[in-house]
This record gives sequence, structure tokens and C-alpha cells, in this order.
Amino acid sequence: AVGILLISTIFLLTNMYTFLHEKTANISTDLTETASTIKLFGNKQLYDYWRDNSQAVLNNVDNIKNLDENTEMDIITYNYEDFYKLDDEKKLQYATFLYVTVNDMLESLMKEYRLDYSRAFIVDIDAKDRGLVYFDYSEEKNIKTSKLGDKWSISLLQHYAIRKLVTGHKTAFEVWKNSEDNKSYYAGCISLFPEEGNDISFCLAYDWSYMSSTIYNETLKMLGFLLVFSLVIIAGIILIFLRRKVLIPLTNVKIVLQKYMENKDSREVTEEMSKIKARNEIGILADDITGFAHEMDRYVEDNIKLAGERERVLAELEFAAKIQKDALLNDFNINDKVEIFASMTPAKEVGGDFYDMFMIDDDHIGFCIADVSGKGVPASLLMMSTMTSIRSFALSGIKPGAVLENVNNNLVSRQVSNMFVTVWIGILDLKTGILTTANAGHENPLINTTGEYVSFKEKHGLVVGGYANMKYRETEYKLEPGDRVFVFTDGVSEATSTDVELYGVERLLVAVNKNKDLSPEALIHKVKEDINEFVGEAEQFDDITMVCFKYLG
Repeated sequence: AVGILLISTIFLLTNMYTFLHEKTANISTDLTETASTIKLFGNKQLYDYWRDNSQAVLNNVDNIKNLDENTEMDIITYNYEDFYKLDDEKKLQYATFLYVTVNDMLESLMKEYRLDYSRAFIVDIDAKDRGLVYFDYSEEKNIKTSKLGDKWSISLLQHYAIRKLVTGHKTAFEVWKNSEDNKSYYAGCISLFPEEGNDISFCLAYDWSYMSSTIYNETLKMLGFLLVFSLVIIAGIILIFLRRKVLIPLTNVKIVLQKYMENKDSREVTEEMSKIKARNEIGILADDITGFAHEMDRYVEDNIKLAGERERVLAELEFAAKIQKDALLNDFNINDKVEIFASMTPAKEVGGDFYDMFMIDDDHIGFCIADVSGKGVPASLLMMSTMTSIRSFALSGIKPGAVLENVNNNLVSRQVSNMFVTVWIGILDLKTGILTTANAGHENPLINTTGEYVSFKEKHGLVVGGYANMKYRETEYKLEPGDRVFVFTDGVSEATSTDVELYGVERLLVAVNKNKDLSPEALIHKVKEDINEFVGEAEQFDDITMVCFKYLG
């Protein structure tokens, strides 16, 4: 029975795979050919116009359908590549004309050319207008179709095909559950304008319930004969085999296993299993049980050792985390001319991000923030070494660009394999308010000198630890009393939500400007709260580090 069930399952899965493979190939061909035809009637600009003027286009459909022949010929002479050069009236006429043309074309494809699909539609799948409908056609009268401008609820977590198109694939397939009519379809989707972003998708869909019922019905018919025939032939063989070759030896195996579970004596298992002389799978099983008993003995011994080793590793990780936390500056009362605060939240027990701030002399204070590639203990070790190196070179009185150049050559000479560090360093003249910075592949700083935080695009150099003798250009900012600087690692901008969406610099700018009048400490706490709210239950993949200081003059 088990064999028949296994064969039946394999047969069913094979039949389903073959059926879907053939359907997918057909859909793929029809998608490509139909999409090529659709693209003859417009480009991305035209779809943007339909999206932004959907109601106006719909209201103008009847007017276009009733045009006289001369006016229609005038419209046909327009060139959609110069669409935005037309005046508003001609834009509306031309856009509506092409909308009616594409709609009629889809209808004729479904009717005249007998494309065997339940539904055809074109939707916008980008993050801004995800689910906006351009066209939706079905021959089935009981299906409620949508009109231009309607919105469907499309989630990347629910729609595998849309998620693949968003990430760059040209075509994708999935079983699509449509919330509008609560029906399931087997849909193939293709991006109409992949060279301009995969946001306009054309889809052809089969009724999934019809497809699945067809697969099962055909498969069950073919399996019926196989099952009846197989049962008759093997019934007698199974009965004889079970008693002589299986049931009696298995009973002996069961008794031995019960004894082993009671006393855990592997020697008794070895003795009893040696009495089973069967030259089939039961004999092999007896040998395996003997081996299993001995392996269990070794497993118990190894587990005792591993438990002690695990406790030792956890204790060492906790100690390493404490050392790292103690190494980072916690007292920010460095100078009464600046107000400073910083925080670092590691993704693992120990992290690869770090920050530092220190007085170089009576009139200059240094700031730095960095991100070591990788995570865990190796990144933490490189972080400690790099932080010490940066502070040492900065305290010698050289400029930020020279600091990075020396730190880079130091790391390269030590041949730290496959690891590098992004660094932002700034030196502030407390008398003049001039902030001189250098950037080694790090995030751009957010600087508030006009009442609003703005992201300044600095002169970036290569990450430190990559290649020797790299040069790093410097940028200068003139800070007035009250001006603020906010720097961060990519763990902030690349924090990811459960919907696989990045937090991003734009969202960060909104957060800091919403709290721009708060102290550096309060601002960092507010930004961290905003990140936590955005991320939700998603796992933290990278260290999150932020530094903010206010020049008091």
C-alpha cells in the first residue's frame, strides 16, 4: 500500500509538473508576443499620463469612439514619442485614442484569436502606485473587471511574481489570489518597459480551479487502472513476505529496542541483534541498530563536553561585548563648546561599528564614526584596532585626509584578509567653527546650518584597508553657534522592515527634521524609536550607530 501510494503521489506530481510546464511555456510565448504588440501603441510616458489623468481619459472615451474619420486620421498622425510636446487638449485626445485602441486590441486577442485565458490585465507594480489598474478584461460575465485608475491591494509578501518583477526579472509566474473577485488564477506576468523600470506589468491568467480540477481528473483516471491491477498482483506476495521476512524479525527488533530504552545497555543490544540471521533489510536494520546504540553512547559523552564548551563560548562572548562597550566613549562632556551624544546597537553579541570623539588640543576636537565589513568577533577585533589607529594619527595633529591615508596604509600592510572599513572623520576648530572632514566610502553627513538638516554629498575616497597609498580629499563646513551635525552608519539607512523595505536616507531626514530642535541625545533616541517602529518584528541585520553634536560657539 505504501508503494502504491508513493507511486501514485509521484505520478500525480509528475503529471501536474508536466501540465504546468506546458502551460507556462504557452503563457510565456503569448506574453512575449502580446506585450510586443501592446508596446507598439505607447511608451512609459503614456502610461504615466493614463495613471495621472484616469478619470479624464475615461470621460473622453465616448467622444473618441464617435470621432469622424478626418479627426481620427489627425490623431493617428501624432507621435507618442513627442507626447509631452502636445498641448493639453491634444494630449487628452491622443491618450484616450490609444487607450481605446489597446482596450479593443486586448478584447480582439481574447475573442478573435481565441487566447484561452480567463483574464488579461495591465497593472502598475512599483511602490508608489502598486496595484493601479490600466486595463482589465475578461470574457466571463460573472467576473467583475476593474476600470482605469482602480486600485488592487498587491503585497510583495503575497505575490511572488510581482516580487520577482520588482527585483529585476522580466517574466514571472504564480498562483494569484485576486481580492476583487476572490478567485485564484495561474498568472504569468511580464514587464512592458524593463529598460525604464519594471513597474508596468502585463498579465495573462487561467482560472486555477479549472486547471487544478483538470489535472486531478486526468491523473485519477490514469491511476485507477494502475491501482486496481497493482493491488491484485502484489496482495498475495505481500502476505507471504510480511510473515516470513518481516513480521517475525521485526518483532525481535522491537523487543530489543524496548529493552534498550529501559536500561540503555548497548552490549545487550549487540548480543541480541547478532541472533538475527536475515540476509535482507531486516538484517541490515539489526546491524544499524547495533551501530546506533554505540553511537548513542558516544553522543551522550560528546554532548556533555559540548555543553561545557558552549557555556565557555557564551561567557567569552559576553566578556567581549563588555570590553567593546567599555571601549566606546560613554562620557560626552568633552568640551563646553560642543554638546555631543552617540549610540551603537550591535546586530550580534559584538559589533563592527564604532564611534569616537577626543580633544586634539585646546582648540580642536576630533569626531569619527566607522563601519567594519562583516559581523561578530572578527569585525570587533578589527574595529578596536582601527579605532586606536585613527585616534593615534589624529592626535599627532595632521589633517583628516592624512589621518585616513595613514590608517589605510597601516591596515593594508597588516594584510587583513577580505575586510575593510568605511570611515567618516571630522576635526572642528572650536574658535572659528570650521569643520574639516574626510570620507572613506561612508554615508554622507546630515548638517543643520539653515534650520533644517540637509544631506551633504562629500568628496568620497575608497574604503580604508583596500589598496595602499590612496588619497582622501577633504571638505570644509563653516558652523555657526547652534548648528548641528548628524552622522550614521549604513545600519540606519538599510534597516529593513518585514515588507523588505529599506528605511532610507529620505525617511531619516524626515525623522531628524521633525525633531530638529531637540538635544543631540534626545534626537538620537527619537530616531532610534522611529527605526524600531519602521522595522517592527524584522530581525536586525546590521549594527546601528549614530553620532550627533551641536556647536555652541
